[in-house]
Amino acid sequence: MVLINLNQEPKTLNGKHLNKQLKKEKMTRADEIMLVAQVGDNDSMMSPLGKLKSINSGSGVLLLNFDATANVAAVTLTTSSPDEFTALKALCRALNGRGRNMQSNVVVLADAAAATATVTVVPEITGCSIIA
Repeated sequence: MVLINLNQEPKTLNGKHLNKQLKKEKMTRADEIMLVAQVGDNDSMMSPLGKLKSINSGSGVLLLNFDATANVAAVTLTTSSPDEFTALKALCRALNGRGRNMQSNVVVLADAAAATATVTVVPEITGCSIIA
């Protein structure tokens, strides 16, 4: 049995690290995933993913609720599917890094003011109707 003190530098045994990445690295502002959405001109939001508290579904919508310290309280995304759960699962997959329309650490939830058509993070989401 090998005991590892996480406060010390990594130890090696026969050239192999014993505590690979056991220390959790501190997240910096540049590492945060930012969520952005836009309903129309001059009506948009940006909030860190870490401020997202919950996602609720309703009839044809997903309601994203944010921590009180975020710059918005809630964002309502519209869905094309009568099964909001399908849209919810697709959004969760996207937020875990398997979605489309992601540039480094920015996730465009919905851009209803896009020049040609509404742009969304997953095809099951059709737009953004309310930013509150």
